[in-house]
Amino acid sequence: MAENINHNDWLLSIQNPELENGKSKTKFPKVPEKLKRVEGNSIFYDPQVVSIGPYHHGNARLEEMEKLKRKIAKMLVSERRMLEGQTQTSTQVSTGDIDNLYQNVKMKATGVKKSYDESLLPEKFTDDEEFNHAIFLDGCFVVYFIHCVTHNKLKNWEVKNEDLLSIGTDLFLLENQLPYFFLDELMKEAFPKDAQDGIFDKFIDKLICFGSSGRQKHQKNDKFIEHLLDLFRKKLVVDEGDKYQSRFDFKYLLVYFWDCFPAAHNTDEEHILWHSIRSADELKEVGINFKKSKSFNLNSIRFQRGLIFGDLTLPPIVIDHSTRPLFLNLLAYEITSLQGDSKVASFICFLDSLIDQASDVRVLRSDGVLLNSLSKDEEAAELINHLAMEVVDSNDFSHVTKDLKMYIQHYWRVRFAEIYRKHFSTPWTMIAFFGAIFITILTIIQTYFAIFPRN
Repeated sequence: MAENINHNDWLLSIQNPELENGKSKTKFPKVPEKLKRVEGNSIFYDPQVVSIGPYHHGNARLEEMEKLKRKIAKMLVSERRMLEGQTQTSTQVSTGDIDNLYQNVKMKATGVKKSYDESLLPEKFTDDEEFNHAIFLDGCFVVYFIHCVTHNKLKNWEVKNEDLLSIGTDLFLLENQLPYFFLDELMKEAFPKDAQDGIFDKFIDKLICFGSSGRQKHQKNDKFIEHLLDLFRKKLVVDEGDKYQSRFDFKYLLVYFWDCFPAAHNTDEEHILWHSIRSADELKEVGINFKKSKSFNLNSIRFQRGLIFGDLTLPPIVIDHSTRPLFLNLLAYEITSLQGDSKVASFICFLDSLIDQASDVRVLRSDGVLLNSLSKDEEAAELINHLAMEVVDSNDFSHVTKDLKMYIQHYWRVRFAEIYRKHFSTPWTMIAFFGAIFITILTIIQTYFAIFPRN
């Protein structure tokens, strides 16, 4: 017989679908098995060098970094004392100093265990004190790493460079998270206010967001933040308002009047719908230039039509060793925790439509939009294409896609752009073009005087 359910709990489950039998669903789920079964993806959901949180705790493969956590915790307490002026060396740390930090954080950051699905925890963590000890060491590891990255102190870590890079990636895996409120409290307890101000934002900018460090505003985020992966995603998708829509000058007035002439383009909506968006290389050929936005935000994607040419603005795109695990875990997070909110998935699909092969990567590189740290452009194209496998597009960028398709319908604009690319794209083609015109004119003049000689 089905499990009995309290009537009030049953009513609550209807009123609040996010509740099951009156109990909140776990905030930190594991990656669904169907995602791990996609060929070649499973290893990118598991930590490579360090386990953070309970889900991968005790993994023998990560034992080396597990031993380092105690040393890092001591270094964190020592750094705290030095910043407070209580000591001048890194060795003067007592058990009382460590317990003081532990008890303060434990008192203020209660309920950490409730962030996880207890049925997925290792058996040893049924003991709350055992769980608290492990989470404290993990928190010290994360907070001290963030502090060292943002204050250029990574030399304090006796770790190989490749392992430091892997740590930076491991901290953004879905199954490798600590609650943000816990990290925030630990940061407040460990460092004075001037050393912690905006530190999580700065960490993400420095570690992940190439080209935005020092230029990206660190605005106070009033929305609830679950963990570091959630914070990273919020920085990608935060609404920047309508600041890109206010520009209206003479050039755009000309564009408006151009669009008023139906003969200049085909505005049949059904035709536009069936006209697929072209790749970056093909868009370049029909007069579309690519520009890098000043923000890493996905909402900065926009298309602006000029009288002849168009500008497609994209956030900086970095393709390196961390791209695949970062975006695979962002996609997994959207699927498991953010039903109906899949802007990252839409971005991946949009990028997949732009990048089909190596020539598309070269176009975006030459326009300064994409930085490829892999050995070949072919590898970058394959990576993007693989990311888009099994991803459902929620069409968050359909307005941009529609504008691109409408631009392509303008026959004379596209023809003019193609002529420009062919004859005026480089100084040599311009010289050749005007040289040909000059020779043609001279030939006409010579022919004229041959037929009608001067007396």
